[in-house]
Amino acid sequence: MKDDADWAIALVLVAGLKRSRPVTVGDACVGSGAPDTTALRRIRRLEQAGILLRSPDPDDGRRSLLRLSGQAEDRLLDYLS
Repeated sequence: MKDDADWAIALVLVAGLKRSRPVTVGDACVGSGAPDTTALRRIRRLEQAGILLRSPDPDDGRRSLLRLSGQAEDRLLDYLS
């Protein structure tokens, strides 16, 4: 991962996973602690790297949900345990 914003985004996604709560792009931006434009750029890079997966929110078509890819999830959970 590139920097603290990337790490913070990943931790927001792990927290969502542990709480069985979906994580929106907005949640990840706020959790990153970075300006929105920076956070969105980081999210896009993490998606391109195959670390994050984006899907439409079934409850609100204006939002997107993020989750860790299977491999990224396994690696992060191993690292954090």
